[in-house]
Amino acid sequence: MSRSAAEVVVRLNSGLGNQLFQLAQGMALAGQTNARLRFDTTWFYLISGLHPVKRQLRLPALGVSLPEAFSGPRRLAVGLLAAFFDKTRRGKLMLSGLGRMQIIQEDPVQLNNGDGLSELGPGRTYLNGYWQTNTPFMLVRDKLPRMLRPRDPLSSGAEALIAKAHSTSTGFIHVRRGDYLHFMGEEGALPVSYFSRALAKTEESGKAVARWLIFSEDNDWAQANLGFVPNAEIVDYQSSNRDIEDLMIMKSCSAGIIANSSYSWWGAALGDRPDRPIIAPDRYWKTANWTTQGWALPHWTAIQGWS
Repeated sequence: MSRSAAEVVVRLNSGLGNQLFQLAQGMALAGQTNARLRFDTTWFYLISGLHPVKRQLRLPALGVSLPEAFSGPRRLAVGLLAAFFDKTRRGKLMLSGLGRMQIIQEDPVQLNNGDGLSELGPGRTYLNGYWQTNTPFMLVRDKLPRMLRPRDPLSSGAEALIAKAHSTSTGFIHVRRGDYLHFMGEEGALPVSYFSRALAKTEESGKAVARWLIFSEDNDWAQANLGFVPNAEIVDYQSSNRDIEDLMIMKSCSAGIIANSSYSWWGAALGDRPDRPIIAPDRYWKTANWTTQGWALPHWTAIQGWS
């Protein structure tokens, strides 16, 4: 990356966890190339309603300023053409010309090691992908966690749980089912055995955990299947800002068991410290051809996800 780019544009899309990965990639690349960082947020206004699971732009709720790369009719045109390119991989030259930019498309679309970014040239560079790799976070880990501050005051429920986490050794467990189970079944949803192995591995670390907080969009499943977790509390408080606040609670815990989820990845990474044991699955999907080696932070412990 010896040549300097005038501007790095990050196309934001998907859920909060992926938005944070995209932000980290943009910050890391802009920092390395002394470039301005700009964003294309049109996915949330043009495409999100067609997504199988409705997603909202949530980075502003974490205090992140998102200066737009484009304005007026060109912003709309770039957004629509980017959506077409994203769906069909056609129209790249037209998109590049319209935005006056070099396009770097992540391929494969998950757990990419970012090698293609070494081809960055001068001018405007447009990043389209999820960038679920630990590399950009490790480049901005001294800056990004301090930058993320909830815009709105925390709810009383979140404040109480953060106080609990600070008062005694508290671990978090994240259970991701919901859309994973609906679209992928057992290929996507981690089994009970993973959480049992993860709990045992945490105990082996020598880090005593006095209580566990369980986060899930399926509390009934957690209640029925995770009864073996000692001193456990299924997190259930009222707030219109749960996605932001749950991250802040996870960040405050002294241990964590994450799911195959970019969301709990960030709950672990934002509170990262050497003495905090974090357990992660060794594969992102049950039959995936790649492991989570380049996804998990280096000192996390990866264990078998599926038997």
